[in-house]
Amino acid sequence: MNDKDLDNLLNEQHVPPAASNLPARIIDAAKLPERVSLIDRIKGKLYGAFLLPKPAYALAVFVLIGLIVYGVTEVPTRSVDADLIDAEELWGYLTDDNGNWL
Repeated sequence: MNDKDLDNLLNEQHVPPAASNLPARIIDAAKLPERVSLIDRIKGKLYGAFLLPKPAYALAVFVLIGLIVYGVTEVPTRSVDADLIDAEELWGYLTDDNGNWL
């Protein structure tokens, strides 16, 4: 199929005309109902109390809380020498009693 065939095919299709009352229907759909029942108002109040924040705000708050907690608490310090092992001790971990690799 070439472009002319596609154009002919599209031109043959029937396109319904737009509704004349479309703007009025959009405005009517956007209007809030005038009367809201008591139960619906109570549900709205209850569910409104449990709204979750946007993820960016939640992440920012958790980062700030983490920085505050990190700044308030003392980080235990360790001596550097306690964490280091010498070459002979490392060789003892990597070999058996005869000096062969594990």
